[in-house]
Amino acid sequence: MYTGIILAGGKSSRMKTDKAVMTLGNKTLTEHIFLLLKSFCNQILISTNNPENKIPGCTSVEDEIENIGPIGGIYTCLKKSKNEKNIIISCDTPFVSADLIKLLINNYEKDLILITEYQEKTYPFPGIYPRKIIETIEEQIKINNYKIKMLIEKCPHKKIHIPEKSDFLKNNFLNLNSISDYNKARKIWQ
Repeated sequence: MYTGIILAGGKSSRMKTDKAVMTLGNKTLTEHIFLLLKSFCNQILISTNNPENKIPGCTSVEDEIENIGPIGGIYTCLKKSKNEKNIIISCDTPFVSADLIKLLINNYEKDLILITEYQEKTYPFPGIYPRKIIETIEEQIKINNYKIKMLIEKCPHKKIHIPEKSDFLKNNFLNLNSISDYNKARKIWQ
């Protein structure tokens, strides 16, 4: 069984508003990720400090250690997870497909972090992260190293290379960091 972890606690500084509660269609970005994860996970956690970002059937989790970025949300949610395997997705990637999640699940090897590589770029999310990396995260936090890339390098991990001509991956890695990204996503959504 898997726990789904939705990272929705960012400051959204480039967006100038909490992107987790922005909408595409009639759902928030967080709700889109929740709907994707609910068929794969028996527990879903939202890493958020925004009381407006609540979804029935999800547990909202505030960062135990604030202002350290995504590693803080991952750390707190892994501690609350009831499963060893955790699918972690950022709320600002609303086009992640069920096919990509199935690809991750089908390639998962016990105790490894599993991430993707597409067009020569590594993507930490979506990824599958084992609970057992909590100690490594604590070590990283102690030395003020909050970079996800460094966490992955310190842990056993595997990257799935996604061929560039994979049609099913169209827009899977579109990340909404700015208003122009959001406007592009709205055009795709229509």
